[in-house]
Amino acid sequence: MPLPLIEDQMMIKSAVETALIRESCVWGGVAHRLLQDYTRVGITETEVNRRASDDATRQMLDSIGMDYQSGGEYYYGALATYRGQIGRSGAMPHVLAGNITFQAGDVLVTGAASSIYGYNSELERTMFMGEPDDRQKFFFDHMLALQTLSIEAIRPGGTCAEVDHAARAYFERTI
Repeated sequence: MPLPLIEDQMMIKSAVETALIRESCVWGGVAHRLLQDYTRVGITETEVNRRASDDATRQMLDSIGMDYQSGGEYYYGALATYRGQIGRSGAMPHVLAGNITFQAGDVLVTGAASSIYGYNSELERTMFMGEPDDRQKFFFDHMLALQTLSIEAIRPGGTCAEVDHAARAYFERTI
């Protein structure tokens, strides 16, 4: 575990480190776009996860070349997945994948990431199979409002408890 002084120094990134993080974002984004492109009613999350991750990693290796090193602890290359957050399981954080077949109307929670020389990025999105119904729109709109409110509550010197309080106050006022 890093010492506090070292942790403080690690927060400040050099231009090279920032460039590596941005490159990681690019390849996580490519993996996610492929995940979206490959998702169809009637096929499984496993098919889509593997295909999108493999194709994005191949594209990344073709671009970066033989010098590529992951440096990541958990994965190599670019990764795109649903992690089992599909349909009724969409609201379950960190649920295990289950080779679920996509159905019309499913809510999909996606994740995509990439590791470039030890610098990582991650993105998550919520998607719908087809047009969302009124109930899905209701919950999505509240999720988006809470996300926006929480980001606005983050400030230098602030605490996680203050952000949590702002989110809980939203629930008390709105829901």
